[in-house]
Amino acid sequence: MDFSLFELFDDPVVVINRKDLSVVFANSQAKKVFCGEGEKCYSVIYGNQAPCDEQEELICPLKEAVKGDERSSFSVHIVNLRGNYKIFLIKSYSLSEELYAEVFMDITRIQKDIGLFHNLYYLRLFEKGPVVVFVWKNEEGWPVSYVSKNVEELLGFSREEFITGKVSYGELIHPEDIERVAHEVKVYSESGVPYWEHEDYRLRTKYGVYIWVYDYTVPVRDEDGNITSYVGYLLDVSDKHHEWELFKTLSEASPIGIFLRCDFRLVYANQRLAEITEYSVNELTRFEDIADLVYEEDKEKLREIIKRRLKGESGVKSYELRIKTKRGRIKWVQITSNLVKHKGKLCSIGSVMDISERKRYEKKLEWLSMRDALTGLYNRRAMEEFVKVEVNKAMREGSGFGLIVIDLDNFKDINDTYGHVVGDEALKHVAKILQSVVRKSDLVGRWGGDEFVVLLPTSDMSRVEKVSERICEVICNNRLNEHIGISVSVGASAYRPGDSVDSLLIRADKALYRAKRLGKNRVEVL
Repeated sequence: MDFSLFELFDDPVVVINRKDLSVVFANSQAKKVFCGEGEKCYSVIYGNQAPCDEQEELICPLKEAVKGDERSSFSVHIVNLRGNYKIFLIKSYSLSEELYAEVFMDITRIQKDIGLFHNLYYLRLFEKGPVVVFVWKNEEGWPVSYVSKNVEELLGFSREEFITGKVSYGELIHPEDIERVAHEVKVYSESGVPYWEHEDYRLRTKYGVYIWVYDYTVPVRDEDGNITSYVGYLLDVSDKHHEWELFKTLSEASPIGIFLRCDFRLVYANQRLAEITEYSVNELTRFEDIADLVYEEDKEKLREIIKRRLKGESGVKSYELRIKTKRGRIKWVQITSNLVKHKGKLCSIGSVMDISERKRYEKKLEWLSMRDALTGLYNRRAMEEFVKVEVNKAMREGSGFGLIVIDLDNFKDINDTYGHVVGDEALKHVAKILQSVVRKSDLVGRWGGDEFVVLLPTSDMSRVEKVSERICEVICNNRLNEHIGISVSVGASAYRPGDSVDSLLIRADKALYRAKRLGKNRVEVL
């Protein structure tokens, strides 16, 4: 069948297969409206809810196929086009037993001529379906001059109760919402925009319960540009808000922080997140840039993550950073989030866990993994890493450093004569002396047994020799007790161009063995 005729239509037209509800043809206007300029449209499964900007091969929501054998029928639907709502009158034509066509007429085009609302042909299009049409006079209290018959299904009140003034629309708006709705009407009316979408608000039904409504309002102006009335298209969106309320209820019971972030602001934060940050929930949602909560060194990390999210990067992401609480304390937190759509915008929903205690534990474990349990000095593994770093630095920058190896003289005799407890005291005694002799920038470690190592980040060999002599002298002059004196043999060396970690250690060890061989209690340098 030739569908080229539909290219002459000013409105979007799609041809649909009744059997599998797939789109077999879409005219140029349909591609433009539903998929956007420059995007491709192909045959797709009818009714798919995915936005075109997420999957370019999808035509956006086309609701409810025509059932039965009617030659034509009307329906009214609100369609979400890339986060923006539009209301369409859908005229359906049966082309054959297998195919039918739908013409999407933008309601804003029809309402340009307000006289159409007095035409019974058009009014009957709104008598059924999910969209309720109101026409309010631009007067105090917004008296209703017209409302579609299906209002009774939405609010329980009849059309006549509204038109006769028995029911006031303004009085049905929730007391917490009325000021905001009135402010929105005033601001949008004065701005001169052709239409607007209210932030969802609550209406009281005849049965005393409140429902949430989506309100798409169009101002009607006279020849002088003055607003004479407003045309509103209302849709019950309570289900969406019930889900939101359920989410908030569950979040408040959660032992971890929960948030919803849009752009750089928090739209929602639960009480646990307030406790973690030490700010109130209201204070958290007032931050213009949530990165202001983050420790200075981690701000850029968070901003980069948010920027990628705003570009549509989806999937569960987990990362750690530091925050600064209201009381000035620094806390580590783990954030896990995913991308969601909220009110047509790309936002992130996620959790925040205070991991400060875990970080302290990890830091303690790290400290323990690098420290000697007896003396508290760096252990051999840590000292080997420090030497590697210094060798790489020296090769890269041409710098230098010194290495001193210390061994207790006759330590076996102390152990054998006085026992291992006294031997341990001797090792701790030497460790304290070493720490007192060197500078803060120098590194001291226990190499193993009764052997110690000092790393001096200096290329001045005279300082290496001077520190070595000082170590030997001070240890010798500070007895462990009145019965036990301690002396040490010291071997020292300095980095030479071309040295590796092993070659430097071997040279320092040779110097130490020479000191031992030459009588102990002395320093040798190689």
